[in-house]
Amino acid sequence: MIVSPIWEYIGKTLKPFLKNIVSQFFFYFVVFGIFLGEAWAIEISSSLVQIESLQKMNNNIHLKKGVGFVIDKNRILTNLHTVKDSDKISIKGLGEKKYLSARIEFSGYDCDLAILKTSDEKFFYGKKKIETNFNSEISTGLVEIIGIEENLLKKYSGQVQGVRFESYGYFGIDFHKIIETGFEIKEGFSGSPAFIENQFVGVAFQTSKMKSRIIHRDVVAHFLKDIEDGVYDGFVELGFRFQIRASQNTKNYFRIPKNQTGVFITSTVKTSGFEKFLQPKDFLSEIDGVPVSDEGLLNSRAILEIFEKKYVGDLIKLRYFRNGKSIQKIHKLQKPYIFDFYRDREKVQIHCNGIELREMGRDTIDLYREDFASSLAYYYLYRIQDSLENFSDTKDFVFTNISTGFKRKERDEYENGIIESINSVVPENYHNIEKICKDKKNQFIQIKFIGINLPMVLKNPNFANP
Repeated sequence: MIVSPIWEYIGKTLKPFLKNIVSQFFFYFVVFGIFLGEAWAIEISSSLVQIESLQKMNNNIHLKKGVGFVIDKNRILTNLHTVKDSDKISIKGLGEKKYLSARIEFSGYDCDLAILKTSDEKFFYGKKKIETNFNSEISTGLVEIIGIEENLLKKYSGQVQGVRFESYGYFGIDFHKIIETGFEIKEGFSGSPAFIENQFVGVAFQTSKMKSRIIHRDVVAHFLKDIEDGVYDGFVELGFRFQIRASQNTKNYFRIPKNQTGVFITSTVKTSGFEKFLQPKDFLSEIDGVPVSDEGLLNSRAILEIFEKKYVGDLIKLRYFRNGKSIQKIHKLQKPYIFDFYRDREKVQIHCNGIELREMGRDTIDLYREDFASSLAYYYLYRIQDSLENFSDTKDFVFTNISTGFKRKERDEYENGIIESINSVVPENYHNIEKICKDKKNQFIQIKFIGINLPMVLKNPNFANP
């Protein structure tokens, strides 16, 4: 039988589509008994994506697993921490056998969100796209997280315990809105979509001590709107700190008008732009024409929430008092560079004569969290918080590995230590370290660590004997 070229073309085109449909039908048949009466959950399952992320580190391969889900424009939304610094990202739909290669298209480095793309558009045949755009308030209700666990469809559910602002990182930066639940999800479930009454409310991303945290859909909406122009600018962040509930005596002392409500500025964040005009002890009374209460609220909304909805380049109008005088200022919002300085947005590892160093920042702590002493982590937390007000471009570096010259027991005393100096020189950046390591004048390399009196001493392979 001779097959017409047009029918041959149609057959080749429809084959992957029909194959996917048959696969999805079989999957629905298997899970129907588990999710009987919850057709919406079974429908959602077709949008779920299993993610495997491989990272090479210290001659070892680390595998991270997570979940993502399909949204509009054939994009996959997931947590950034699952795929960040990966050497290889693989994805497959629930019930599918073959993994496909994927890449990060956008990194939400300040909100733990990422967009993945795959070059194989056939992957999206038959997959439901989850609608993320809802405007109703979230305060109470039964929240359900639908995801994949051990290659099976899984649902966790429980009551909302609160909606508030909380740090998305270990070091108290990047405060955004979260939904807290009263149940715990397993590791590898991060990136799963969460729902209340079948409506999308956010993305699961943290769990601890019988509580799970969900990235609020307002944060998701901000991220997705931000990348519409093809570039992720990030959140503008709150560029000042303030104190609420000032006493009337304090207000009188600083000549604040009678019955005037507001908050006192306590500090500003360097590189935010606010440090150019706001000063400690200024009394902030209005933002965009809306009065600030003594509790730091604007029409029952927190100041953080007002900034959460802003974008880089937006204008904001402040009214504040200084020495009894009312001042108005219109400010163009910008990203504080200092926050990026501590986010480890780039994967920076330095090799110096067999020594492996890493720039010290939030992601370094997260990566080596089990190995770090708690005192070291809190020490660095203090360093970051202090630097928000006293910013410098000097980086800290941590010793993570050594390939030669030291036995395991000999290096244990120094592992994960913060470097104070190399050959009596304080390293300011990785270019500075490379220069020190290439020095041919010194027969030995002495590395001094903060809090350790005895330095690590290595032979210098670059030493040129005169």
